[in-house]
Amino acid sequence: MSNKPTLENMRKIEAMRDLDYTWSEIADEIPNYSDNYRKYFVGYLTNKDVEETNSISKQAKKSLLLKQKQKEISLQRSVLNEQIRDIALHKSITDQVVEAIREVNPVKITDISLPFDELDSEKAYVFTIADLHYNGDYSLLEQLSKAFSNIISVVQQHALKHVYLLELGDTIDGNTLRKSQFFYVKSGMVKQVVDISQHYVNCLRELMSVTNVTFISVDSSNHTQLRNLGTKQNELVEEDLMIVFNNYIETALPNLDFIHGVDVLFNVFNFNVFVSHGHLVRNKEKYLESLQSDRGLLIDYGFFGHYHHQRTIDLHANGNYDKKVFYVPTLNSNEGNYERDKNLSSQPGIGMYVFDNVYGNTEVHKIIIK
Repeated sequence: MSNKPTLENMRKIEAMRDLDYTWSEIADEIPNYSDNYRKYFVGYLTNKDVEETNSISKQAKKSLLLKQKQKEISLQRSVLNEQIRDIALHKSITDQVVEAIREVNPVKITDISLPFDELDSEKAYVFTIADLHYNGDYSLLEQLSKAFSNIISVVQQHALKHVYLLELGDTIDGNTLRKSQFFYVKSGMVKQVVDISQHYVNCLRELMSVTNVTFISVDSSNHTQLRNLGTKQNELVEEDLMIVFNNYIETALPNLDFIHGVDVLFNVFNFNVFVSHGHLVRNKEKYLESLQSDRGLLIDYGFFGHYHHQRTIDLHANGNYDKKVFYVPTLNSNEGNYERDKNLSSQPGIGMYVFDNVYGNTEVHKIIIK
């Protein structure tokens, strides 16, 4: 029979040692006791300490993982709460801006009776205005007046019965794109959009008094976005003051043949013409190709602003005409650091594009506005 103590014996010995029993007293209580029990008891205690240490280590690891998980959840909750606060703040600021515009922007409606019934049947004239970046400097409003005066001169010179006028965005400079803008803007966005809307309507009235006008404007451009400080570029694309600008003109001039949208597709004779500000497009040529595929469209000509200089790119021949992309000039005479660094700016002016009813675009001109 083995003299190796059982686990039950070891527990009894441990209990008696805790009560200060001597080993002689323990020998009297444990059957088949031998001196080897003392060695086994030391091993028993050592093993028990190891098990307790492992158990404590496991509990500590579980506690640490739980704390890490709780911290992650807390951080996620904090980020979500911050995002909710930002969204609420941005929406509040946006609503305040729109409400301020409504309060200070009474629309004077003019019902203009157009004296012209026929459109030109062989040639069409398309004029472009883009990137005025009005910032409260009234000399820029004078630039706009000069642009319309030049268009009226061309109308009278060629006895035009109808013109297309494209407004490609960035009518105002804004002041929420970045902190540096606060140092050179002369008025806030509310005042900017009020001034430019009212002045634009006055200029359109003059043009409409001498010819039929199809006015096409974009609802989206980068400087007109309500980019509240802290928001990223194009984060609030739909919160755009071009919409306010266009709604003002639409209300003030109900007889104006007016088309507007984030981007616009319209026809000059049988040619499909696409218009966009261009800030969301990197490669204009490839963009038109993908756009035709994605939307199932046929586009012959594309007009884009944003880059502050005039440029014409032939895409490819199509029967009697070349498909083309037009970068249109800026009306703003001020050249910023970005334009200088990228060599993008040129003399301020408006674009004039002549279309033939068979051969498409046949002439491209830039009318310098000084």
